[in-house]
Amino acid sequence: MLYDPIPYKRRVEPNAAQQRFHKWVLEQPCAVTGRYGVTKHHVTAHRDGGRFTRSHWIVVPLVRELHQHDYGKQSVERLNHGTFYETHGVDLELAAFHTLVRYLETER
Repeated sequence: MLYDPIPYKRRVEPNAAQQRFHKWVLEQPCAVTGRYGVTKHHVTAHRDGGRFTRSHWIVVPLVRELHQHDYGKQSVERLNHGTFYETHGVDLELAAFHTLVRYLETER
């Protein structure tokens, strides 16, 4: 089942299908740079500032320096999703949905 029927706020481990998706995401190029060797970023905010519940299906591949604040000043964790969009020109929410669609196309 792809849809999480009940949004969760507490930490919930990914199920087997989500784990397969995450493994696939880690093999993809970064949504911003196109480089390989990525981490997965759970997208939890809109670029215009709205937030939503974390889902293991709404993830995007990012190189470490664009993901985690300890590795880069231009990271989504240092900036917010709106500033990240303004800086890099990538809407992470949209990129996450495109990533999921590409994955589902490989699963047919």
